[in-house]
This record gives sequence, C-alpha cells and structure tokens, in this order.
Amino acid sequence: MTFRGKPDEVNRQAADWLARLHADDRAQEDDAAFRAWLGADPGHGAAFERASAVWDWTGGLK
Repeated sequence: MTFRGKPDEVNRQAADWLARLHADDRAQEDDAAFRAWLGADPGHGAAFERASAVWDWTGGLK
C-alpha cells in the first residue's frame, strides 16, 4: 500500500480522525464532525479507508 501521490494534509487528517474515533474519550460531537469531514470531499473517504487499512494491518494502537 502506498500513499504516494496523495495529499499529505488529507492523509494526516484521516489518521487524526482514525485515532480520535478510537479514543477512550470519543464524544457524539466527534462523530458529527467526522461525518461532516467525510462529506466535505470525496477524497476524504478514500484517505480514511487507507488509514484504516494501515491501522488494521498493524493491529491498531496498543
């Protein structure tokens, strides 16, 4: 899997969202803001899927 050719900022945002959604202190506001971020650009969903695949591949944060 490669991130080459993908905007660095969107990949960072996707990774931030992934960590936030797995956080112990996740709130309903986080879910709403995440849905808004996903809907703001079609590339956001793809970036989040890539970040999720890496998360799954590495076993997530311990």
